[in-house]
This record gives sequence, structure tokens and C-alpha cells, in this order.
Amino acid sequence: MTHNRSLNMLERSMRTDRLLALLAFGSLTAASQATTITVNNRWPGGEPPAAAIDGFAAKYLNYEGGNTGILVTPAKGATVATSIKLWTADDDSGRDPAFYQIFGTNKALTGSTFQSDDFTLVSQGMVSLPTLRSTSGKTALDESRSWTKSFANTQAYTSYLVVFPAVRGASTTLMQVGEIQLGSAAGGIFAPGDNVRGVEAERTIVHFAGPKTVVPAGEETSSFGIMFIPDTQFYARYSAPAGGNQFAVRFGSNPFEVQTEWIAKFANQLQIPMAVHLGDVVDRAGTAGEWDHASLAMKTLDDADYPYSILAGNHDVMNGGQWSNERNLASEPFRASFPLARAQQQSTFRGMSADGFNQYHIFEFQGQQFLQLALSWNADLASVAWAQQVIDTHPTLPVILSTHDYLAVDSDGVTARPSGFGDYLWENLVKKNDQIFMGIGGHNHGSAHRLKKNDFGNDVLEVVVDYQMAYQGGNGYLRLCEFDLKSNVIRSLSFSPWVPVKPEESLNEFDVAVMDDASNEYEVPMNFAQRFARFAPDFITGTINRNEPLIETVRDMTLDGYDQPAATAPVRPFDSEDYPHNGDKTLAHWRFNHGAVGSAVAFGQTIPDQSKNGLNPMSRVALANGAEAGDLVWTNDSHALSAAGGSVRFVGRTTIGSGRSHFATRTTAPLNGEFLRTGYTVEAIFKVDPEWSATTNAWMFIMGRDGKRGELPGWSGGGTESPPLQFAISNLREVQWEPTMYRANNTPYATAAWSGEIMNDTWTHVAIVNDPESKNTTMYVAGAPVLRNVNAADGIAGFPNNPWVIGAGMWNNGRGGGFFGNISEIRVSKGALASNQWLTARKNRVKGTGVRQALLGTASDDMISGNPGVDNLTGGGGADTFVFTSSRDGMDTITDFNPAEDMVNVAGLLDELNYTGRDPFTDGKLRLTDSASGAVLQFETPGRPGSYRNLVLFSGVPATQLHGKSVLIF
Repeated sequence: MTHNRSLNMLERSMRTDRLLALLAFGSLTAASQATTITVNNRWPGGEPPAAAIDGFAAKYLNYEGGNTGILVTPAKGATVATSIKLWTADDDSGRDPAFYQIFGTNKALTGSTFQSDDFTLVSQGMVSLPTLRSTSGKTALDESRSWTKSFANTQAYTSYLVVFPAVRGASTTLMQVGEIQLGSAAGGIFAPGDNVRGVEAERTIVHFAGPKTVVPAGEETSSFGIMFIPDTQFYARYSAPAGGNQFAVRFGSNPFEVQTEWIAKFANQLQIPMAVHLGDVVDRAGTAGEWDHASLAMKTLDDADYPYSILAGNHDVMNGGQWSNERNLASEPFRASFPLARAQQQSTFRGMSADGFNQYHIFEFQGQQFLQLALSWNADLASVAWAQQVIDTHPTLPVILSTHDYLAVDSDGVTARPSGFGDYLWENLVKKNDQIFMGIGGHNHGSAHRLKKNDFGNDVLEVVVDYQMAYQGGNGYLRLCEFDLKSNVIRSLSFSPWVPVKPEESLNEFDVAVMDDASNEYEVPMNFAQRFARFAPDFITGTINRNEPLIETVRDMTLDGYDQPAATAPVRPFDSEDYPHNGDKTLAHWRFNHGAVGSAVAFGQTIPDQSKNGLNPMSRVALANGAEAGDLVWTNDSHALSAAGGSVRFVGRTTIGSGRSHFATRTTAPLNGEFLRTGYTVEAIFKVDPEWSATTNAWMFIMGRDGKRGELPGWSGGGTESPPLQFAISNLREVQWEPTMYRANNTPYATAAWSGEIMNDTWTHVAIVNDPESKNTTMYVAGAPVLRNVNAADGIAGFPNNPWVIGAGMWNNGRGGGFFGNISEIRVSKGALASNQWLTARKNRVKGTGVRQALLGTASDDMISGNPGVDNLTGGGGADTFVFTSSRDGMDTITDFNPAEDMVNVAGLLDELNYTGRDPFTDGKLRLTDSASGAVLQFETPGRPGSYRNLVLFSGVPATQLHGKSVLIF
């Protein structure tokens, strides 16, 4: 991954400050969502702003905490700042700045209130002050108590604003610093006696690049956009003090606030009439701080007089299991944060249901009106009737329906599938109202879309977009839908205004600013005049307003100065071995795909260890304490990106939550004595049952280690009855990873990492990666790291004679926590595996491009496909698969076939031969013979029964080492 950071901060800021361009052929009024910066007087008498530049360790403290700092006009005049240096204060390190921003201006600064647009961003980034404290008072500055950072800048400024968006401590409301100094080629810029003022900003200051001038080229069109804001729950949670102010501390800004600031600043100019929030505004409805932050973020739109609709998701109501008519309206915080009076500020707002949970808006584009209908979580039939009345009252308006849960995404991350509430709305509202031409929701993790015919034979575009389980709880992604009335298409684009304004040092491979994969960027044909003819025969397309698609303008704005990596599309497995085996790194690998579909798993059934050594098989435990044979059932259901091709369903029935039906390693298994103190990766692929409930299935185990952690030598914490490892699903359907780890003195302790809510009835891949160097552990769900992880995590403690268990847990040495759902495969590996080594990854592809080639694999696991005719194939290292699909192939030679690891796939060849049996050796379609050079695999010549042709020579490997079916995939 590379990032185009060649533009210095001056050049980037000049882009920020330029006037908003003429878009297409319309001149649009420039507008700016500026942040107000105010001189405050919120410091103790002995700790004023002047102390920050007095040359001594005497500190400056501001009671307002984050987004405070100093505004200095140096006596030196215009200077070019190229570094910042900070010294610690004498008090609690939690008050230290965690993030800095430096702005410059050449304007005369009079009065006590300024706007962020008066300043140009010079530099920003994380602060890493030492924990050593300075001595208070007029003492000399100590270099061991300082931190310095250099940056590129060539522009001179007469005044500088230094502001700290966040402090290090999660709960403090104070900001302190011993000394602040900006450096230049000529030395320090600040000096005692300079004009210095203590300031605070009303919100985090963010600078965006503006729309580019559109060069008259391309096809002219008439289009508008709608901005959809998917689930913001983690932004609200982890931007609030109770969530640790995580975003501001690490990135200097909060994604929710950046999203709404971008919309407020640019949406009108881009002819985006309104924004639509899809629900799950917060994560915990009962936590006031989350509502405070969400309300502040949406207030940006209020202040800009920019209209939006908003609805409640399941996390926004006090009881997500209730229908809307069952709620105690007086205790619902959504209604308090977004009441009728607030909605009435929106220029598009037209009405709200009596319970305050549903609303509708009417917006206009070039004389044509559209109705936007927002229905909250679990809207009951009375709410649906209200929606019907709204539609009936506006019989000529096209309708865009938003709700929290409308469509779901399959485990391949691409395919749309129904959701229960979406089906409910379809049957009771959507299909019988031809005016509804689009339905969109969040809730279900990922992005997908489909077209569905209503009762009138017309298309309804159905969309799901939800990034809460992506990197950083969604990485600030917005979904823009462009309605091109001239070209008769609906275009979609997902982009993040937050990613390009993150500090450079925080960026990684997950920071894709515009997602251009087919699930996120697509074009759906819709002839609007024809589609609306039945109810709006006078529908108009409007006049030309742009000469390139809106999504292209937004893409250019977002990527201006930012070079993002290409999005990687998921690849389904080619066969059962198409995953990285990783050689000796794999300690144990269990795949639950060994029985006849629909049959019960037999008592004592062995689940082989698929690792290279195969020393840790599992088996079903004895039927006891009411366990029934039918509690565990073989299925062919599996994750779309898993090569296992099957799973075991933990049916539950009478044993839900008891864990009496499960799998365990033998007491002598080597894995039982493995404590993984040199790093590890644990992967699990599972699906929570659709009938899961917190009442009966909370804290069910995916996997655990038996025993009581309180009996481990040196244990001194609480929860002594808990087992040494809890890999479980919480009462909130979060993934819990709570291992018992080792401190530096080898005494054990336990801390948990947590995911957000995972979907039931949806296949999920979880990887827990423990880095052997930092000892930090990161949980990845569907490939994205979660927000709540564990640091200083050394190993997974356990008892050498106690088993690892899958599908159940233990409490106080008693069995419990039975899993309810499907488990497909689980793998335990040494070391920190990268994502291209996980079970959802694929082997390296090595493919022939001609005839009579020598194809060479890599040192890792490869899938090698030759050409028609004779080839020499060398796998190299790793577990390799050699693929043969054609009867036209000559006899290829595999030069280094390893029967213990390598495989040959002949499924394509047998398909060509029209073979439909179960055993091609018994049926005479394949046979192995020996030659002087090694074993030869032959296939029956088409049309000549009993006659065989050579397919592959296993050089140096006799047939006795191949055992026929054990090395073949068919």
C-alpha cells in the first residue's frame, strides 16, 4: 500500500481554503461549516496560557480538556514552523495532550471569537509525551520530560493556533501542558511576552478538500444524490468519555462528527437534497454520554440548516425485542434526543407518527418532489398503517423507504439475502405500494443490493449498507446514492471523508477512502419515467445540472491527495484444500464435515486434527446428564469463504445452555500442555442459531479450556470459578475472547477482548491474533479488527491434563455454556498469522500460460494449474494442490510431490468425463500404476472402456505411498 503524501501541508491546506467550484453548468453559493474558536478564561489563576510559552516548567491547564490550546502571535513576526515540542506538566499524565493540531494564519486576529476557516492546517498527529512528570513552578525545562515532532512546511504565518483535540486519560475533563514550542530553521518561535490567548474550539477542527472544477467533458446529465448514514453506534460509543474517547485520542477527530461536517459543508453544493440516518445511532441506549455525542454530531447538520431524517435501530431502544407499541415511550432516549421539535427544524420535514419513532420528509429536485419515509426498528402494524396513510396522502410522489433492518448479506460478503423484518415490510407495505421504488436499511453487516418485483411487476431496489464491523467501527463510511434522471440509472458509492483527514502515521491497509468493489459501487438501471408512469405520469427529469456523474465528483474530492489501495474482492474456495495450511505453524485444525448430512454425530466420533502432525484429534463426549444423540447433527452448511464445506449444528433442544453435547481433545493431547507464549492465532468459523435468545443462550462457548483459573498457581484475581479460556458469545451477542494470560512475573490474570454485536443466522469468521513481540492481541471479525482488544497479553494458561473443548464451557468445574448454532472449523496456530494465511484466504494461484511449461510454485501453499499438453510442475514448499481439468492434458510430471501434504484435484476432469459416481477407482475411471520413474495416475479413455491414458507422473514416489483417494480431490 502506498499513500500519495508528496503534497506538503501548505498545498493541502490551499486546496481546503479555495472557493467551492462551479459544478457543471450551475453556479452554486459557497458555504462553509466552520468551527468556532473562542478565547476562554477557564484556567486556575496560577496556571494561565502564558505559562505555556514562558520557558519554564510552570504549566498551563484548561478546565475544558479536549479541543483546547493556545493562540499565539509571536513578536518575531512571520515565521515558518517546522516542528513542535511539548513538555509534561507536574500532575496526572491522563491530562496530557494525546493529539495535536497546528494551524497558521496571516490575518489580523481581533476580538475573542474566530472561525476555523481563518486558519490553515500546518500539521497534526498523535502525541507521545513521557509519563515522567516535570517539577512545578519556575523550574528549568528537562529534556527527558519532552516530546518533539518535525513536519514539512514552507509557508510563513504571523499567528499560530495550537489545539489539542484529546487528552490521554479517558475520564478526565482537564488539559495540561508544561511548555509548548514551535521550531523553525532559525530556532524557537514562541517567546515570553508574545501575545498568547487560551482558546477552545466548539468541536474538533477538520479541514476538507472542496469540490473540483468540472472540466466540460463527458456526458451531460440531470441527477441528484441522497446521503445515507449507516450505523454510527460505535462512533457514538467510543467517542464518548465512557468509551475512552478512543477516536480523538488516536486520530484527533471523531468519525461521526467528520461525516456530518462533510455533509454540512458540501452536500448543498453537490445537489444532495438531504441525508438519511439508517439507525443504531448509539450502541447502548441507556448510556447518556453516547446520546450526547450523537446529538452533537447531528447538531452540525442542524446548525447548517441541512435537512435529514433519522430513525431508531435496535440499539436505540431500551428493549430491542419489543414491537414499537410495547415500549414505554416516557423512558425512550431516542425520543428525547430527536424529538418532534428538532425534526420540525428540517425544511423537508412533513410529519411524525404519534409515538415519535417514524417520520417522513418531502424534498424537491428541479421541480420534481420525492417522499422519504423513515420507519424505526420493529415498527408495528399501526406504524405501518401510519406509513400507508402518508403514502395515500401523497399519491403522485415516488417514495424512498428507509428502515433499520431491510435486507441482509450472505457470508460471502456479496450476496443479498432476505431479513425477517424486511420481509414483514415487503408483505405489509412495499409490494402493494408502487410508489416505493427503493428500500434501504443497515443493521446487517456488510453491503449488498438486489432488484425485486412488486405486485405491479415493477422493480424495487433493495439495499443494505452497514459497516459497523469494519475497521474502526465503520471507518467513517457514508453511502451516496445518485439518481440520474436523464441516464435512467441509480448509482451507489461508499466513501469515507474521515480516512483522508486522519494523521498519516495512523494509516494502514484498512484505510480505503473509496470502496470500489461491486458490493459498494454499482449502477442499477431504472427508467424513472416508465417506473413512475402509473402514479406520476407527469414526472420530469429536470434540466442538465452536471456533466459527469455525481459519484465521480465525490470520488475525486475524497481521493484528492490520497492514494488508496485497491479493494480486494473475496474469493470462494476452489476445493476442500484451497486454504493456507501454514505448515508447522498449525498446532491443531478441526473441521466438522465428516458425516452424512442430517444424521446425528455418533458418540465417540473422531474429528481428525488436519494439522501437519495430526496429534490433537477431538471426539464427541459420552452421552450423559440428559444429552441426546440428536443434539449434534451433520450439515452441509458452511461459510462461503471456508473450504470445509460442512458443519455440525448444535441443535440444543432440551440441552440449550447445558453444554452436555460437545467435543473435547484427549487428556493426552499435546495441545493440552501448550500455553502459546510465543504468539498465536486462533480462528473459528461459526453461525449463531436464528432462534438464539439472550435468556437461554447468553454466554455460550465456541471453545474453552477446562479447569478453574482460580486454581492456577499465583492467581489473585476475581472470577476464580471461570475456566482458563472463555471464547464465547455474550448476552449482547458479542464475541468474548477472555484468556488467562501471564504477567511479567509469570502470575496469571484475565482480560477480555470484545467484538460488537454479531448477526445470528449469519456465518462469521473470527481470528484472534496475538503478536509475539508486542504481546498485544487483536480480534478480527470478518477480516476487520474490533475496537476493544487486549494489550500485554502473554499466552493462554491452562492445565496440562485438561482438554480443550468445542461447543461448551465450564463454570466451577461443572459443564455449561452449550453452543446453539453451527460450528464449521476451528484452528489454533503458532505465531501471528497475517490475513492471507487465514482459513478464509486462498492458496497462491500458479497457472500455465502456454504449452510445455515448467511451472514453479512458491515456498508456501499453492494451487498449480498446468496447460493442455505436457508440463513439468514443481510445487516448492508448503501444501500444494495440482489441478487437472481436461482429458486433452498430456502426462504432466510433478517433480516434488509430498504425499503427506500435497493433493491432486481431478474434479474438473471427471466432470468432463461425465462421471457422477462416488468412487472413481472402484468404478474404473481412475487407476494408479507404477513405473520406473514413479507412480502414474491414469484415467479411462473417453469412448474406450478399459483403455487408459496417462495423466500425471509422481516423480520418485511409488504408488504404495499414494493410497489413491487419500491424495485426490474429486
